[in-house]
Amino acid sequence: MYYIGMRSRDDIDIIESEVYNDEVKELLEYFYGEYYSVLFAIRGDEIQIKSIYRESVQGLIRQWKSELSWCRDNKDEYERNLNRLIELVNDTV
Repeated sequence: MYYIGMRSRDDIDIIESEVYNDEVKELLEYFYGEYYSVLFAIRGDEIQIKSIYRESVQGLIRQWKSELSWCRDNKDEYERNLNRLIELVNDTV
C-alpha cells in the first residue's frame, strides 16, 4: 500500500493506493488541480495518520467519475486521464 500526501498551501490530503509511479503522480496532480502537488509517497503496510483527510484512490475515482457529467472544460482530456488512472489502479488489483 502507498500513502500519497497531496499538498496545497493550506492543506494535506492522504490517498491510499496499491500503485504509485510517475504516471499516477501526474494524474493525481491533474485531478487535484494546479494548487496541489505530491508532497510524499510512503510505501508500507499501515501508517498512523491523525486529523488529516484520508481517502482511497478507488473512492476518489468514484467521485471524479460522478463529476464527469458536469465537467464542461476539457471533458475529453478529463475522461481520458480518468480512464488511464482506472487502468493503472485496476492493473494492481
